[in-house]
Amino acid sequence: MSTPDPQPISPQKLEANRRNAQQSTGPITAEGKKSSSMNALTHGLLARAVPITIGDFREDAVEFQELLDSLRDRFRPVGAAEELEVETIAQCYWKKCRRARYESGVTRRRTLGLRRREENRRDAAFELVLEEDGGVERLEETTRGIQYIIDLMEEVQQQLQDLDLMSKELPEGLEEPLQWLADAYPDDFLSDGEIPPEDVSPDGRQVVQRLTPVYVKQVTAAIDEHRVRLQALRCKVECAEDQEIEAKIDAAALPIRELEKGVRYGTSNDRELDRSVRRLEMLQKTRKASGRTWPSPGA
Repeated sequence: MSTPDPQPISPQKLEANRRNAQQSTGPITAEGKKSSSMNALTHGLLARAVPITIGDFREDAVEFQELLDSLRDRFRPVGAAEELEVETIAQCYWKKCRRARYESGVTRRRTLGLRRREENRRDAAFELVLEEDGGVERLEETTRGIQYIIDLMEEVQQQLQDLDLMSKELPEGLEEPLQWLADAYPDDFLSDGEIPPEDVSPDGRQVVQRLTPVYVKQVTAAIDEHRVRLQALRCKVECAEDQEIEAKIDAAALPIRELEKGVRYGTSNDRELDRSVRRLEMLQKTRKASGRTWPSPGA
């Protein structure tokens, strides 16, 4: 049965309706009030509650409204029930964005400062090697250890250049680093020949012999050779350390435990989205089949 065309209204009747509308105070009967109460629902009551606009976690209400408007244009809801389903669909899509923001935040939290923390860990490991006298082999495994040896050699070399060989005695401040090099690289920093008794410490350790022009030349040449080797080694180790820390950062970008929460959240949200779309399609199909119409939202 088709709906009859509305009869034209006379100018006098139209003017009377306008005067009556200005004097209207709204619905009076219980039925009228119940019908009127649905107006807020058809104009986005749910929409106003979805975006979080207070507190530290802030969302843009305008962006949500734009999303809702685009879905309204897509589904063209009629009546309160359809409007609520469209708003529910918008809410589900908004939750998808919220989940993406959550995963991004989790990744940033896990990776933020990771490089600095790794640097601190390596510093602590280096200090531990020195305290435990871990040996030159362990020092040469890290850039900090290699740089420590290079700095020590440069210090010794500088002091040897300023040395007064007439004294033939190790000056204060040179004996300890030179002895360290002799212990670490005995083939290069201990002088050739038999070690005199006075050059052996009470615990039986060999110590460097008294300075001679030949020994100074030997040490200087050894330092130059080791510096070339150590600088090349440092570049190689530094590259490996950079690759290691980049791998740790990449691995931290996939927080399995936190993502499991996001997956459960997303699965529940997707189910709600599918259900709401099906309900909306059913409502619209029933409405169109019945031939009934309601004023569109905002009409």
